[in-house]
Amino acid sequence: MADHPRKKPIAVHGALAANLAIAVAKFVAAVVTGSSVMLSEAIHSGADSGNELLDMGELLTAVARIKREVRLAHPEVKHIFLESTSFRRAKQAS
Repeated sequence: MADHPRKKPIAVHGALAANLAIAVAKFVAAVVTGSSVMLSEAIHSGADSGNELLDMGELLTAVARIKREVRLAHPEVKHIFLESTSFRRAKQAS
């Protein structure tokens, strides 16, 4: 199987990093102010980040499973993909 560069989900990773940073900031604010509401918000933000991590893991697992099933059930797809990729690269080179 040909190796092709994987697209990195920059937006997803950026959103996760932002959510984690927000959760940490809320935890710090809750400790400094002693606010139970801020602590609740911090826990909520942390839970949102955890859900996002779980969703990313499920998505990666589903994509890998689909690729494996398609490859096993339809071996001709690989050839069609390779032909379309080589055609696209040839077109870009010209």
